Parts: sequence; structure tokens; C-alpha cells
Amino acid sequence: MEAYLSKAITCFIELCFTAILVVGTIILLIVGVYRLNVKNERFDIYSINMSSPEESMFVLGIGMQGEKAHYAMFKIGEDGGKEMFTVKASEVVLYDQLEEGEQPYFEVVKDSPISKAVKKLYIPKNFIVE
Repeated sequence: MEAYLSKAITCFIELCFTAILVVGTIILLIVGVYRLNVKNERFDIYSINMSSPEESMFVLGIGMQGEKAHYAMFKIGEDGGKEMFTVKASEVVLYDQLEEGEQPYFEVVKDSPISKAVKKLYIPKNFIVE
């Protein structure tokens, strides 16, 4: 009877260990596949030059679509042309920390497939008037 009980316990432990390994492997595979689908983006943004080339400055467009404010800016497309894109102002965090001459850029950071993307817009210092 003791031998049977010992064998049953050993079998149960092996079964639990195998189940943990299988479940752990499945979880790692799922997380790995999801990580492949998480794409962080960073690209330079441009504005239409509203002044002479000697007095060049960055201009950020803002407008309303319905009742929602949107920022409008340009990025370089795959064919080299400049493409306008808009993003809801409420979804963007502005960072006015770039030095004079640094190129403004837009960044989308997403840590996981289930987390909400963080949209960051880096613009020249003192761009925002307080």
C-alpha cells in the first residue's frame, strides 16, 4: 500500500511539474508574439515655413474636428514627400525641451499590446507661452 501511495504521489508531482512547464511555455510564446506586435515609432516633424529662411521657426498647427482639438504637422513619407497627419491634442504630451536648431519630433511608445500608447511631441524650448 505504501509503495502504491508513494508512486501515486510521485506521478502527481510529475504531472503538476509538466503542467507548469506547458502553461509557462504557452505564456512565454503568447507574450513573445504580442511583443512582436508592439511597435514604437519616432519620426521628425515639420511645419510650413511662414517666414523667411533666415528667420525660420517651427509652427505647430492646431484645429478642431468636431468638438475635439487636433494638432496638425508634417512627416516625411516613404517616397520622400511630406505627409500631413493629425492627432487628438488630448492624447499628446508636449515636451518643450529642444534646443535651438534641434529637429522637433513625434514619438509613440507602447510598452505592451494591452497598454495604451503614449504619444509624445518634442518641440523647441519656450514654444509654449505660459
